[in-house]
Amino acid sequence: MRALEVVDLVKEFPTGYNLPPNRVIEDISFEMDMGDRMAIIGPNGCGKTTLLKTLATIYLPDSGSIKLFSQDMLKHRSRARKTFSFVSPSLNFQSKLTLSQTISYFATVLQKPPEIVIPFLKRTNLYKMWNSRIESFSEGQKAILRLALGFLKQPKILFLDEVVANLDVSRKESVINIIEEMEAYQDLTLVMVDHDPYVVDRLCSKILVLKGNGTVHSVSSVSDLMNKLHYNFSVDVTLKSDIPDSKALSISKAMRKNNLKVRYFAEDEKNLKSIINKLISLGPIIQEFTTSSVSMRDVYYLLFEGGLDEGDV
Repeated sequence: MRALEVVDLVKEFPTGYNLPPNRVIEDISFEMDMGDRMAIIGPNGCGKTTLLKTLATIYLPDSGSIKLFSQDMLKHRSRARKTFSFVSPSLNFQSKLTLSQTISYFATVLQKPPEIVIPFLKRTNLYKMWNSRIESFSEGQKAILRLALGFLKQPKILFLDEVVANLDVSRKESVINIIEEMEAYQDLTLVMVDHDPYVVDRLCSKILVLKGNGTVHSVSSVSDLMNKLHYNFSVDVTLKSDIPDSKALSISKAMRKNNLKVRYFAEDEKNLKSIINKLISLGPIIQEFTTSSVSMRDVYYLLFEGGLDEGDV
């Protein structure tokens, strides 16, 4: 069953009297089946969060259509909003309320039993703050609370806007595990914006890549996107002292250099071995280097952080 169908979506913002509007997203089309997990990725300023907010009816599009489970979302916004949650760092809380009071308030508004999120709060270690005021919460704890409120609605679709960005490693891992479990249990459809390729790699099966002008670069599965990379291996190098770019390029032209950090990309084991041998020949100028298979992190490097052409994916 189609969970989401987006056709020719356009969103503009006014720029001033008698000035043309700023078109942030343009002619975006894609579709998702129930249970799909999709990440929206792209360079800074390409309209990722704008697209997510438009899908969640926070912004209304200037043209195009959005269907949620075959229903026109824009014509039936109230009905549509009962089926999804939008979780964003912009959600603030009444700082003098306790965690218990905050959960109780939102549960009353949503007409849901507060007990729904207790297991989540316990798994993420936030339940110990049950009687503490929100003003004592760290940013990471507030991020956990926002996600808990998203789950409280028991949504069919979850829109996530960088919800784990402020979490430490252990809490981030707990949240990822819980989202994976919820998706498997409830057939939850997930649409997320996140700059962390590890999070995208763990949670998402599809990728929507936006260009800098707010248009679609590609929509594909994670596996298809990885298969389009010309490279199978990467080599991360830490230098003891800087070297000229020409010397770094003599190792391999498929590289990205940032001061004392150099990242090389190898097409196959023969190419990888050549890079390693050349690095060894540089001797004491190399502090250390590590090799690994390419991952979603490399997609981010290749597309958004320069040093290689967009044609690589």
